[in-house]
Amino acid sequence: MKEYSLKLPSSSIVTLKSSWEILNVISKTGKSFTDKDVVKNGSPINEKNLFRILSYLKYLGFLIEKREKEMINGQETSVQRWVQGENKEISEFFFLLRDNREDEAKKIFIELIKKHDLFLSIKDELINGHPSITVIDLKDYFRKKVSDKSPNYYDNGVKFTIDLLLFCRLIFTEGNIIKLKEITENNNEDSRDKNNTKIDTQLSENKYIISILGKNTNFEFPVNQLSDIADVEIILNIIKKKLS
Repeated sequence: MKEYSLKLPSSSIVTLKSSWEILNVISKTGKSFTDKDVVKNGSPINEKNLFRILSYLKYLGFLIEKREKEMINGQETSVQRWVQGENKEISEFFFLLRDNREDEAKKIFIELIKKHDLFLSIKDELINGHPSITVIDLKDYFRKKVSDKSPNYYDNGVKFTIDLLLFCRLIFTEGNIIKLKEITENNNEDSRDKNNTKIDTQLSENKYIISILGKNTNFEFPVNQLSDIADVEIILNIIKKKLS
């Protein structure tokens, strides 16, 4: 079995919302840039915490980190720079973001995450052979793969991962149960009918369920705390830009 590289966000600063916002800023900043450049171009995250998000975007494959020699105040200094990923898909992704075509950019984003070790490791090593897993199963899997961290570290990692895979429509949840979307597709079940039939079950475990349906679109978000609303806002902002 392939050995997957698994890395979790180092801080609760790294969320789906903040990562998507930073990707948008990067698309308009340029192919090569520093932390300061991102801040100057409207980063919602301050320079002190920005590195955490950029570092995780590097892990996800969107950025490359480089050290370059530059003359600063007459002295040669090593400067950390970030570079947009250079493969065709990444270049197209950033172009579409820069061109305010977020729906199209999101399709590429989903395909990139679908092929990434973060998703493949969970799919092949944890869920493979099982109809579903629990949130605790995911947390314990992370503890096994990345050991000796605090409970908050794993909790943040679980939340980020679930939010990301829901956003990419690679999983669906029923309370604390996590299932692969692909399982539903392989069993020839209609995903929309599946979503409709599980609403009552989900509401028994969640305070609210927000569904957004459209052409080739079917999003569903459990909302149990204020931070969950940020994930819904990402989709609404995409729809807003598409309608304007």
